[in-house]
Amino acid sequence: MDFFERYEVIPLQLTELAGDYQVWALDFFTKPELVPNPYIDITVQLDISIAASIWQEKLAKGNGTLTAWLIWNLMQSLKEFSCFQWRYIDGQWFEVQNPPLFSPIALNRADRFVNLVLENPFKLAWDEFAGAWVTLKQQIQLDGSFKTSDTSAFGFSQFIGNLPHLHFTSLTLHQPASFCQPFFYFGARRCNQEGKLMMPLAAKFHHGSCDPYVFDLLLKNYLQRLQDY
Repeated sequence: MDFFERYEVIPLQLTELAGDYQVWALDFFTKPELVPNPYIDITVQLDISIAASIWQEKLAKGNGTLTAWLIWNLMQSLKEFSCFQWRYIDGQWFEVQNPPLFSPIALNRADRFVNLVLENPFKLAWDEFAGAWVTLKQQIQLDGSFKTSDTSAFGFSQFIGNLPHLHFTSLTLHQPASFCQPFFYFGARRCNQEGKLMMPLAAKFHHGSCDPYVFDLLLKNYLQRLQDY
């Protein structure tokens, strides 16, 4: 099974997109002679106080971790906005309907990082995701090693990383050469002077498929989802 079949990749139907702007953006921002750097970096500080309380009261006794809970909810919000699943492959835009989750896991040994790749995250309920996350993370922390072959699915993935010991106010991620997909990084959680639990979220996305307006809609959906469980 190739990646197109595995991740349910279909050509993006430009004639079905709403409005002329999106069609123009998909073309304009993929012309390097006009836009040498088409990526936008945004870092926001999220108040996750309610989400953390819900986790502690309702979910902490089950499988998973608060980090996994935050990642799963972000995946569910990303699913609501198809533009975050658009990929530019060999001069054509596609939609990846079933992207894997790609998350680098830090290790306290020579390899430093191992790639956690979780299949079918859009189709998993929280309990299923939590069990898969814990199992995969334990396996790679115990005997995993960095393999460049893990990156073969990279361009099709939803990349969500976590830097649990680094609290940042701004983080600029690498400019990738892979399919124009977005990237997300959580940072260290800490309480502010008002006692609210804050977490930085850095995002990098291609201006052809996404823009700050859609990113704002994603954040509102994400924060509402965290509070409504």
